[in-house]
Amino acid sequence: MNKVLLLLTLILISCNEKESKTKQPTVLEKNAGFDLEQIDFNEDVSKLFSADIISYGDLDFDGDKTVPLHDSIFKYQIESYLAEVFELKVPVKELGFLYKTRYADSLARIGNKYLDQLSVLTNLNQKPIAYYAESRFDTKMERDAFIKNFKETHGPTKYEFLVSTEFDQLSYEWNLADRTIQIETSRGFEISASSDGSSKSGEYYRLDVLLIDNAAKDAIYKAHILELPEKFNIKGKVDPSVTFTNLKELNMEKINIIKDQFLLNSYFKKYIINEYGEHTIPEEEQLEK
Repeated sequence: MNKVLLLLTLILISCNEKESKTKQPTVLEKNAGFDLEQIDFNEDVSKLFSADIISYGDLDFDGDKTVPLHDSIFKYQIESYLAEVFELKVPVKELGFLYKTRYADSLARIGNKYLDQLSVLTNLNQKPIAYYAESRFDTKMERDAFIKNFKETHGPTKYEFLVSTEFDQLSYEWNLADRTIQIETSRGFEISASSDGSSKSGEYYRLDVLLIDNAAKDAIYKAHILELPEKFNIKGKVDPSVTFTNLKELNMEKINIIKDQFLLNSYFKKYIINEYGEHTIPEEEQLEK
């Protein structure tokens, strides 16, 4: 009898687990709670963004938003002053499309943390290859608890970096079977004022979450590489009468990596080499692994 009850209990648990996984939202909207830990990089991006949640702030578009939008306005482009000067574009070779939501309460989540903005990078066939989301913690205690819980769930990190001491910018990276997850946090400061004339200030901690399909990691990295030409003619900003014709005159490298939110920190050798220990997370910021 006990064995029968145990078997029934296991069946019910299994069914509940399957049922919970099928509840993943297919449309992004306020309070949707789209679970980033359930993604399989086969999501229907058109359907995800079918609830008029698109942010037009980063798009070169001022047309009628009530008609179907052409894919060309979502072409993935990385802003780079260096590329503009040399009249180049990044990526040099088209990678895909970038869809970004407006800010909306709890439209996505990871672990027990809800996120208010989500960007989806796709390939040219509109298959998702990376997700990027933003949120914040009100206290350091909340930040530390989230990171600790994430380590308990996904195991030890492959990389941990102190990116910058100025804003306590920390980076954690997990390399899993099918995906790479990077979580970056940094300290911010804000001042808010109320209608009665009073104001308050305080610190908060920004949260940036990046998930990349391992099959697309190499392509995403290559999309961030800008190779400058050997010969060119560029007039100086200070003195337009001066024309530069080679990289040596400008003290510039031929190969440059242009950073944006989809580039892993581990692509930068300075963090990996960590020659003087300047990118080791300080002891007071270390968490139990």
